Amino acid sequence: MEVEEIHNMSGLSHALSYLTDPNAMGNSIDLVHKAKGLKLDMERIFRMNTCNCDALKRFEENLIRFALDQTSIRMEGASKYSEVKSSGGPSGTQDFNKLVDDLIRDQAKTWMMNRYQSGSISDVDITKNDQGKPRSLRANYRFSGFGGSSSGSVKIVFKDGLPTCMYFWDFPNNCKTPSMSIVAGYAQGNYGI
Repeated sequence: MEVEEIHNMSGLSHALSYLTDPNAMGNSIDLVHKAKGLKLDMERIFRMNTCNCDALKRFEENLIRFALDQTSIRMEGASKYSEVKSSGGPSGTQDFNKLVDDLIRDQAKTWMMNRYQSGSISDVDITKNDQGKPRSLRANYRFSGFGGSSSGSVKIVFKDGLPTCMYFWDFPNNCKTPSMSIVAGYAQGNYGI
């Protein structure tokens, strides 16, 4: 009942923010994508952990804390993801076609109507910063939908040498968060040539 009361108090403001959002269509579809992604993540977390392991106990406690708007329990030490974020990205020549292909393939798991054509990345254009690290890149790809095979494009924004946001052609104002597993692999040099 306490959780319901918290959600009821914020429900009206959320509804109003959706109605007044100039990018409401894109954000609505983004919510559907996030829900599908969450479902996939939940399936993975239970396959990777036994029912009474410490990780699931901590997850349960944090889920309760989140619902009650309380501070979460943090893991001690740095996770591999926080270490990756401070790495500044890999050095040397990278296979950006493969990186973009993996990032889009991961995002495409949540697509409702279109199907990504794996391996269809083309015309990768990279903008680099003063240190020679990517600042952003644009690439084209192919997908199939109701109208047959079509092409689309994606812009990937990098921060400190790592991908942080993906903007697809059909919703250019919606930042899609890249898979941290793929970003971690990129940071560790898995895409080096």
